[in-house]
Amino acid sequence: MDSLGESCIEICHRMWEWFEVRNYRGTDPYQIDEKITRWGSSPLLGSILDAARKFLKPYHVYLPAGLFDFSPGVIMPLALGLILSGHASLYAMTGDSRYLNGANKVYELIKRSRSPGYELPCWGLPFAWGGQEAHPAHWPTAVTTGFVAHGLMDAREILPRAGLFDFLEGIMQSFVKVMGYVRFDTGTCLYYGPGDQRLIMNSSVVGGSAVARFGRMTHDQDKLSFAEDVALFLAHGQNGDGSWYYTDPVNSDVVDTIIDARHTGFILQHLHIINQICPRPEVDRAIDQGWHYFHHTLMEGCLPRWSPFQTYPVDIQDVGQTIITALILGKNEIADQLLQTALEDFFDGNNQFYFKLLENGTRNKTVFFRWAQAFMYKALSDYAAKSSPPRPLS
Repeated sequence: MDSLGESCIEICHRMWEWFEVRNYRGTDPYQIDEKITRWGSSPLLGSILDAARKFLKPYHVYLPAGLFDFSPGVIMPLALGLILSGHASLYAMTGDSRYLNGANKVYELIKRSRSPGYELPCWGLPFAWGGQEAHPAHWPTAVTTGFVAHGLMDAREILPRAGLFDFLEGIMQSFVKVMGYVRFDTGTCLYYGPGDQRLIMNSSVVGGSAVARFGRMTHDQDKLSFAEDVALFLAHGQNGDGSWYYTDPVNSDVVDTIIDARHTGFILQHLHIINQICPRPEVDRAIDQGWHYFHHTLMEGCLPRWSPFQTYPVDIQDVGQTIITALILGKNEIADQLLQTALEDFFDGNNQFYFKLLENGTRNKTVFFRWAQAFMYKALSDYAAKSSPPRPLS
């Protein structure tokens, strides 16, 4: 293993302790959104606060760290999926029992934090969010449920076997029966969550790639065909320049034209997963064109950009996800550069990663559980794994 990979493992050791001390709880920038959502239920204030919520999003960089001192630490299922994946990878590399014990603890937290009121296992954010179009706490989404499913499948060799595959089968059913989906001539799109029929590209493919992986594990051709159709929908919904809008541009009633690094990273990563299992030439072309767009438009040097038109503020989740995406696509030199950037510009030198980097070199030093720590833990463990053969499991 190279020295940078060894540094990743050393940092992950300290991050493991950070998670354990906090019992896998922390704060999240969407806890501000929760307050706006609660106040926004007022008929008088609702539309004003909803407009303010959307206008102020780029200015989250200026939120002082102290603002979250009185916010309760919460369990974030999406973060648990990322951390579980990291624990499994680090145990495979090192054989260190702390990661095995951590994986089992996270597994129990995942089971306890599922969305209440649903027979099938599914997950969402643990607080209300969404402004005027409010979603209640624990409203399940395809993207959060997908991240949890991937973490469980990454750790399947070290988790207790009893009931695990039935649990995963229930999750696969939740994509179809809880979130729901729609078929078009061009493919299939998973809905974002129950009652929300927006055709959100990144969440659909995150769920679809989980179905693909489980279909391969269980030799289930129906699941493989479903996942292949999800990938084809993304390939057909790609813009001519290689980008993807947040929502499908052809079949959506209202098209959300946001393009950013993290959601494009999700799409590229999870399209690649599906295409490794169910290869299609049109999906292969979409990935190539999407990466070309990403590399030339959503990056500036070693930094993922805030948007196609603006580099700063640079967000740590974008950095972490871009490392993950570059690694899975085999763009190792770019992953090297991104990791160096993360360690030089966002890292506290011990076990924490900061929220944002401004153009003048200053940083917002808020440390978020899901947004920063979980994504960087997954990025660091993936980076270490690329140069370290797994230790044989006993």
